[in-house]
Amino acid sequence: MIVAAASFGADVVMLHGSLASEEQDAALAPIDKRRVILATNIAETSLTVPGVRAVVDSGLHKVARYDPDRAIDSLEIERIPQNSADQRAGRAGRLGPGVVWRLWPAVDRLRPHGEADIHRVDLAGPVLDILAWGGDPRTLPWFEPPDASAVDAALDLLTRLGAVAESRITALGRRMQTLPLHPRLARILIDANGAREAALACALLTERHFSQTPRDSGSVQTTTSDLLTAVTSEAELPSHLRRVARELERLAGDTGRRIDERGFRHALLAGYPDRVARRRAAGSPRVLMASGHGGILGPESGVRDGDFMIAIDVTAAARGAGSEARIRIASIVDREWLSPTEVRLDHVFDDTSASVRAYEREGIGAIVLTERAVPPDPAESTRLLADAYLRRGPRDEDEQLLRRLRFAGIEADLERLVRSAAQGKRTLEDIRLTDALAWEIRQALERDAPDRLPIPGGRSVRLEYRDDGTVMAEVKLQALFGMVETPRIGPRAEPVLLALLAPNGRPVQLTRDLRSFWDRTYPEVRKELRGRYPKHAWPERP
Repeated sequence: MIVAAASFGADVVMLHGSLASEEQDAALAPIDKRRVILATNIAETSLTVPGVRAVVDSGLHKVARYDPDRAIDSLEIERIPQNSADQRAGRAGRLGPGVVWRLWPAVDRLRPHGEADIHRVDLAGPVLDILAWGGDPRTLPWFEPPDASAVDAALDLLTRLGAVAESRITALGRRMQTLPLHPRLARILIDANGAREAALACALLTERHFSQTPRDSGSVQTTTSDLLTAVTSEAELPSHLRRVARELERLAGDTGRRIDERGFRHALLAGYPDRVARRRAAGSPRVLMASGHGGILGPESGVRDGDFMIAIDVTAAARGAGSEARIRIASIVDREWLSPTEVRLDHVFDDTSASVRAYEREGIGAIVLTERAVPPDPAESTRLLADAYLRRGPRDEDEQLLRRLRFAGIEADLERLVRSAAQGKRTLEDIRLTDALAWEIRQALERDAPDRLPIPGGRSVRLEYRDDGTVMAEVKLQALFGMVETPRIGPRAEPVLLALLAPNGRPVQLTRDLRSFWDRTYPEVRKELRGRYPKHAWPERP
């Protein structure tokens, strides 16, 4: 379009906020020839551009929006809202009749109004400004209040960057606030003492669509920092980025300063302290990020070594199990630069020893830097032992106890019993549900659902409580000589199912009516047993 306009003798100029004031004035000055003005949203304001009779509206504009991939604001090209379209059309009729050509289908319906900046940008910069003024971003009477979580996130980041301490701006924060950069980038520039390489890196990071070009992994240069590789070839960078870098150098207080590779990487860490990642294994492209999410270095990254790194450019993972974020730009971090941001006490249940182990871990988010074993907290140990017991389920003896409680009509909450019984225990095997029963419950249980059944001769046999509510006892037939009636237990006087055994322990008869067995069945059983066990006494009337 520029070539076509120039061929008709038209003057072609640009009008945008990044131009010097004299260049903007030149675009607005009246002239006697035809003029084509390539303008940004600046032309939507009350600014009058003289002599405009026609507007060509692309229907697009650039808006600042928080970019989670780079953790800073970037300019996004989006469809304009209706009020912007109306403003643009009005440029053609400021001083007389005009026409507007809109380059989108007439059936498209635009949003009535655009989204307020406060709801779509990172608030770290505005919050730092408020603190520099002596205000409190949490109590400030905002014209349109942002979400409280966005303010908290901004304060947390500024604290990590060293710009804020105890909700007050620091000397470093005041210095960062004077630079026309996102606080992250300002921190990088300051840590690098305004070095040329850092200024170029900051200029690059403000470009939304800057990234390494994906290539065959075999042709990508191995590096300690993808960003350093990008700024090393300064001559290949766009001219506007080089101009921005020179201005940043000037604002930082020096020009021409250089920085070595290690200093450059340290500066990047200063600006991205929350983006630390650690390889899951030596040489592996898979990493664990401080956020707790997994990531994988993309083929466009040349960072092949190093245990620790910062993930500068991250593409969110696709939805679905096992998906991981893709890291396109990374930079190695030396271990000695990393200081723990938190100390936590972690408890884990160890399946091998069936016990709880505790570790004091220092780290950055989910990344553990140091670890040492410490005595477990009793309350946490109780919780984890109980959880492990509930996952496994009751052992046989505890299952019997639960059935006895039901048989006796005593309500029992398994989880409550387990958590009570686990108190003070050291291993899973130490947990016994009987330890959780009050004295009066134990007494009622022994009365209404005893564990053992007395038999003649002063002995006793174990009672087995079944899921169906019946109670059975296995006992050798000779041990019941002298017992006439079937034993009954419980509030309902339930008869015990007797499994009568031969001397070798094999079943002979099942009965709930012992008297009937003696009268009707025993004579035949006696004949058989006398033949098989002649040395045993088998009286006619036992």
